[in-house]
Amino acid sequence: MADKVSFTDFGGKKKVRKVKRRRTKKSSVNAEKLLDEVLAAKKMAEETIEASNPSLISLPFIEFSASQPSPFVSGEWNTIEISISNTGNGTARTITISFDNMQVRGQTIVDSLESGKDAVVEIEIMTNSIDRTITRLDLYYHSIEGDTFTVVRRDWFPNDNENTLIFEGEIPPRTVEGKFSRLAQLYRFLLMLQ
Repeated sequence: MADKVSFTDFGGKKKVRKVKRRRTKKSSVNAEKLLDEVLAAKKMAEETIEASNPSLISLPFIEFSASQPSPFVSGEWNTIEISISNTGNGTARTITISFDNMQVRGQTIVDSLESGKDAVVEIEIMTNSIDRTITRLDLYYHSIEGDTFTVVRRDWFPNDNENTLIFEGEIPPRTVEGKFSRLAQLYRFLLMLQ
């Protein structure tokens, strides 16, 4: 019995071709047996995790704060200080600091930071832009096993901040007019939905 009929025109004479549908074979898998095997595997995995030593897993966790001692002047080198802390239980390797929309001068790489240790990096940044734009700071680091982690922060530059923390969040602070940027409004709205 034909499920589909296809008509093709070859110069005035119509040909009818019948297309047969392949029937699917019934599954021979026993669903109850498969479910029992999956539950047994889950139980075995949970027991293995509970019996394992949590200190075998070592992951670094980098936290940082950046401070700006004086107002940012466009077209000049401006000093900022970045304090980096490893609050994880593993050593962080090759910690790299990078900026977009900025020129950077100074130490932007920390070779290694052990668990519980801190490091302070003083660098100079410069932008030739006179318009306030959002600048992104990326901090990349690696675990001993080779995993890569990223911390992203954004802030406005140039700015008039003096002796204040900068790059405090992924969403930049309020704009000059006292209104939140569109990106910040969208992000806050999405957080409210969760």
